[in-house]
Amino acid sequence: MFCVVQCVVAVVDWVYYGRWISPTWNIFVYNTTQGGDELYGVEPISYYVKNMLLNFNFVAVLGALGVPTLLCSGYPLKNYLTLIGPMILWLAVVVPRPHKEERFLYPIYPFLCASAALTLDAIVNAGMRVGGMVVGGGVMTPTRKARLTFWLGAMVIASSAVVSSCRIAALGWYYGAPLDLYKDFYDVASASGGAGGVCTAGEWYRFPSSYFVPRDFRLEYLRSSFGGQLPAFSTNFTSTDIPFNDENREELSRYTDLDTCRYFIDLIEDDSDAWQYVQGNDNWKKVQSYNFLNVKGTTFVNRILYLPWGKRTFAKYTLFEKL
Repeated sequence: MFCVVQCVVAVVDWVYYGRWISPTWNIFVYNTTQGGDELYGVEPISYYVKNMLLNFNFVAVLGALGVPTLLCSGYPLKNYLTLIGPMILWLAVVVPRPHKEERFLYPIYPFLCASAALTLDAIVNAGMRVGGMVVGGGVMTPTRKARLTFWLGAMVIASSAVVSSCRIAALGWYYGAPLDLYKDFYDVASASGGAGGVCTAGEWYRFPSSYFVPRDFRLEYLRSSFGGQLPAFSTNFTSTDIPFNDENREELSRYTDLDTCRYFIDLIEDDSDAWQYVQGNDNWKKVQSYNFLNVKGTTFVNRILYLPWGKRTFAKYTLFEKL
């Protein structure tokens, strides 16, 4: 089936690109040869550890403990390999790579949850055995066993749910400004009519989607401190007008001039790239702005979780319109 799918993909790509290519093979080669994915940044192994803890908190710990727990508990090897084996194989592939991204971990999330569930089950069973020895001389009644199972499981799940809720709230309230602001931009630009460009500088990577841009507008890039290759717009089939490179070199053709911008969206803080474009410029008016957490002025815990206490400071994610 895999070969059939690859053949169909190759035919479709040949129709649109005019040559025989294999995207799967190209991705594999580019990301496994020296000088490929490393061009886009390298991170230590702790990067994945931090991301797993951020996304899964206690569940990540239980999932990691699943390997030694199941091996020591006499769990059937066949079932073990079926549930946990794919996660181990995937980590063996992606962890050694110098370039690391959170999305590389997505395929193992279901297996991580399965591993955490099995670990929790093993802990509950161990707790029941210990509880039986303490309470009933080694024997537990079905009623006591059910209660112990419920409370041990509920304690772990409730703790994880509370931490996860604080994390979700932090992502929405502290970092949700780009989504809110681009939604407002869509409404403002649609109501004003016409056409033009919405420009951004250092915040190009937080642009959510072209669905937030009206049909007669398009995203444009202004020069910023970023020195790599920016995304490009789609062109006609088989077109080679837009220069690309596989070395992440800066392409100056991606940039536009401020005069071509009808709207400007960026994060406004003391050392941001946006200041050079709007500070002291009377040709722009502020339309809307939202709070966006200032990492430098916020404590570590308050950066990752929404808590009613602790030090927090905010910058402004702002939409400007040319007068």
